Amino acid sequence: MSSEEERIAELIKVLDDEKGRVSSAWALGKIGESALPALGDAFEKANDINKKVLIIKAMGMIGRKSLPKLIEIPLRKEGYWIHSAIMRAFKNIGKEAEEVIPLLMNEVLKNIDDPETYGKTISTLEKLGLETKKVIPLLIRL
Repeated sequence: MSSEEERIAELIKVLDDEKGRVSSAWALGKIGESALPALGDAFEKANDINKKVLIIKAMGMIGRKSLPKLIEIPLRKEGYWIHSAIMRAFKNIGKEAEEVIPLLMNEVLKNIDDPETYGKTISTLEKLGLETKKVIPLLIRL
């Protein structure tokens, strides 16, 4: 195991410590792409909603390379806080996240009766739309 792999493994363990988890998530996000496999595994194993949100935040810091992992997370199954964290991650990634626009459009249609989830999704589409100019025609069709 390389020293970076050891550092990542140690930071993943710290995600279980309520006092150190925020700093650990930030550090994992700063490490970047090499932390993604460990973050994905940690998300799958996590039972703590706060830990999951911080893992998503770290992925969002990594940027476009984290999109495949973020897209894999079942938005409706995980609930409001996870959905909200993923929407923030997409917003943070910005125009590089344009490939999620169809996924978000689908979320809008599925959540039309849930004002909070609907609003978060529309807000994310708006942010991506302003940066990519690809959302407006899709929203007009709604």
